[in-house]
Amino acid sequence: MDAVFTTVNYKNRRNPEIVGNNKNTYLKGVPKMVSIYISRIDADSTEESIKNHLIENCIKQFEIKMGYSKYPNIYKSYIITVPSNILEKIKEPQLWPEGTSISNFLYQLAKSKEQQK
Repeated sequence: MDAVFTTVNYKNRRNPEIVGNNKNTYLKGVPKMVSIYISRIDADSTEESIKNHLIENCIKQFEIKMGYSKYPNIYKSYIITVPSNILEKIKEPQLWPEGTSISNFLYQLAKSKEQQK
């Protein structure tokens, strides 16, 4: 008996996001916010020093909070939330000190680490 195989083609089941663009309405929209994870910042850094660094580099709209660090005596990590239209600017490598790690913030991973505590 000869086996017959069929190639399976997966469909992208995600519906595309539609963003409104009507400016002539009394309703107001808010920009989409995205979070990034900045890690391997010197342990002596503070939220204030990160805020000052962002402002000096013309990034004015953001929220910052301390992130989880595996080795807090060696380095700190921060979660920075910005409007999606400046995401590429904040992810530019030349904005951050040498050795700093920049990635998208994974909410599910953060929740699982909180539950392990």
